[in-house]
Amino acid sequence: MADERTNVIAWQNPGPEDIVWEYDQEYIRTLTSLTVDEWQWAVFVRDGQILRVFDAGKYSLTTANFPFLTKIYEKVLGYKENVFKAKVIFVSKKQFQGKWGVRTMCKVAQNYDAPIPLMGNGEFTYRVSDPETFITQMIGGGKSFNTGSVSSFMKSFINEQIGQQL
Repeated sequence: MADERTNVIAWQNPGPEDIVWEYDQEYIRTLTSLTVDEWQWAVFVRDGQILRVFDAGKYSLTTANFPFLTKIYEKVLGYKENVFKAKVIFVSKKQFQGKWGVRTMCKVAQNYDAPIPLMGNGEFTYRVSDPETFITQMIGGGKSFNTGSVSSFMKSFINEQIGQQL
């Protein structure tokens, strides 16, 4: 969470199923302090681009948002909102578990007309290894992502792969 008076951004109290959390303010002042714990990455996005992935540590962010100068800039140019937007997206490094299951009908042989039920299930473990790719390819513009989202994706992916092989 963040406290606007102290300008500190940190992911506090994540749930056991949370993989991604986005800081809810886009108006991050320059020199805001970012604290990243050992079990997470923080991805800094400014001007629509991922500028940096932060590992564990304490950092000062440069956002081009100086409150006094930004207000003058907005008044002179007539903007109704802050044009210097940035965001911080936290990604967990921990390992997660999921389950999958499939139930379908398949044809065993060309001469045998009746379909036979096919069932299977199992468990899988996963973790994010590249936060930048994970955000751009899986999350997109989403604000949060949890294990339920990954399990749903994996279940449909596994079902599709099994269906293609039959």
